[in-house]
Amino acid sequence: MGGRGQGDEPLARPAGGPVPDLTETADGESRARRTGPSARSGSPRRPVVGVVVLVVALLVVGFVAIQRSRGSLDAVASGAVAPSGRPGTSGPGAATDGGDPGTTVTADAATRPSGSLVEAGTTAPAGPAVASPAPVPSSSPAAGPRPPSDDPGALGGAGPAPVVVVEASSDHLVIGQPVELTATVGGTPPAAGTVTFADGTSELGVATPQAFSYVLSVATLEAGPHTIVAHWSGAAAPPSVSAPITVRVDPLWFPPPAPGTQGYRPATIPPFSGSGPSVALLGDSITSAIAGTFAGATNEAGFAVSITGLDGYALAATKTWVDLYAAQAPHVMIVNLGTNDVSARAGRADADFGFRRRLAAVAAAFPRSCFVVTTITTHRPGAGWAEWNATAASFNAHLRASYPHVADWDAVVAAHPEYLPDGIHPVGSAAGVAALAATQVAAARACA
Repeated sequence: MGGRGQGDEPLARPAGGPVPDLTETADGESRARRTGPSARSGSPRRPVVGVVVLVVALLVVGFVAIQRSRGSLDAVASGAVAPSGRPGTSGPGAATDGGDPGTTVTADAATRPSGSLVEAGTTAPAGPAVASPAPVPSSSPAAGPRPPSDDPGALGGAGPAPVVVVEASSDHLVIGQPVELTATVGGTPPAAGTVTFADGTSELGVATPQAFSYVLSVATLEAGPHTIVAHWSGAAAPPSVSAPITVRVDPLWFPPPAPGTQGYRPATIPPFSGSGPSVALLGDSITSAIAGTFAGATNEAGFAVSITGLDGYALAATKTWVDLYAAQAPHVMIVNLGTNDVSARAGRADADFGFRRRLAAVAAAFPRSCFVVTTITTHRPGAGWAEWNATAASFNAHLRASYPHVADWDAVVAAHPEYLPDGIHPVGSAAGVAALAATQVAAARACA
């Protein structure tokens, strides 16, 4: 064997110790391998300590894994977490328990934090870690309902209160006129339930469900303004109430203009002039335009006549003069009203409802008279009057269908539009004035 290499300790025999066992290295150098008690006592116990540390670490990791597994199973049993592999579990693109999609992260070897117990390819909740719930002792009762949360399902299926919108078939009625109230309930599909309409604090009735809406027809609203709301209730969500809408109901009659105000007329009628059966004519500014001509033509026909023209008046404001003429009980009562009613109601739903009711009340005031109605022109020129003409046509249709004696002025104007220079009055056309007077006198003669 070669000599002692540089850096080797001397091979002298220690006092009382064993003879060193020489071992030859790969490079031919000799190394001493100590044996015996002194050798063991003098060498470090690092391998043994390392083994102990490794065992303890494995025990700790195993204990933590068992505790987390028990916590996960308890959470599944209580409904807080859906079990893996079933609908609703966390996963790429899945929704978490709170209903917020996309809040899960897939853990892999690259993204898994150091010391994580999440296996590669499984999912872990994003954000800061949350401590696992403590395990429920085996003697504890089954988990109860989940506590309230922002999840609608946590409230027994109750979602947010639906939006309810109310509409009326008309927002301006005449007393006795029916109105159709419609409530639309939000949601897709709309939330099922019951809708009750109310006028302020007074219940109007329970609506009938229809396709995507609830409808109630009401004809009992008194004169005045009404605040209408709809109350929805159902099992799927908390109760809801609509924003209010206002429906105005006019009385059958309005008081006439007071003294000193525009349109005021004294509550009088002229006495009948001439001899023979009496003929009374009550109208608006159109009647005022033909008063002289009509009086002359009526007297020539052998009638006594009284004429009242109330410029700008609608039928609703004429009751004072209706009553005055009713007290006289003329043989023939001619009414030439409605033009201003058309102007006030053109384009509205059931625009002629109030006119029909009031005219029926006027006719009822003359049970012993021959009652004559006069049609309204439907030939106002220009596209801007299309809606007005259509409303007047609906008035006329009722007049022709409901009253046996009709002075059909509209039919005359249809053949002679030049009779109305301004589109509504015969003023400025002598032929027009004479034609209207002749039309009404002919209707009076038909009554005799």
